[in-house]
Amino acid sequence: MRPLPLLSAALSALVAALPAAAATVVFEDDFDDENAPSHRFVRNYTGFANFEVTRGGVDLIGNGRLDHLPGNGLYVELDGKKGTGGGTLRFNADLDGLAGPLEVSFDLAGSQRQSGGVVVSLQGERTRYNFNRDDDFRTFTLRTESAEDFELLFIQGGSDGIGILLDNVVITSLAEAGDGGAGGDGGHGGGDADEGNGGADTGTARPAVAVPVPGAAAAGILLLGGLAARRRQRD
Repeated sequence: MRPLPLLSAALSALVAALPAAAATVVFEDDFDDENAPSHRFVRNYTGFANFEVTRGGVDLIGNGRLDHLPGNGLYVELDGKKGTGGGTLRFNADLDGLAGPLEVSFDLAGSQRQSGGVVVSLQGERTRYNFNRDDDFRTFTLRTESAEDFELLFIQGGSDGIGILLDNVVITSLAEAGDGGAGGDGGHGGGDADEGNGGADTGTARPAVAVPVPGAAAAGILLLGGLAARRRQRD
């Protein structure tokens, strides 16, 4: 069989020239470090390191007391003490200097006492997630193309002191290597999600990173691969 050094070299060079997608976690918070040093539950908690309560109240719960879903450390119930009103939790950590797109994932669960829902607003785009009473934590994912003036809100309605549970907020930057401004594909993961326009999304979670292959480059790879296969057959 005759060697194919030129074809192999050309194929390697073409693959190397493709833009590589990178996924970098730029923020994550599982709330387990809140309320130091005791790290215990607090009604109507306001001392979050990376969030602020802008309306109503929320409870920091878990770690053995008022722990609806044991084994998850500390997490947030988005409707605080009865009478304070459903809480709005706003992300307030510093993401200055980041370029989009960004992928935001978070774990949500039912209140474990009654069915209900919560609205998540990312850059002004609202999505409602509905849960049965005893739904366990599931991971959901949203994506935004722009990181400018980043805004993330978790908005709980009602005022009965029974709210949806929140944990594990993660923000990932999706960018082409050396560019910082493209890549990836995100979507909603698991559960019932109603878009702000009344539509529904019940799709499964998608991978955090999708590597785009430009059409011309993909065609070149197929062509070189076909030529190599034909040479091998003739040999």
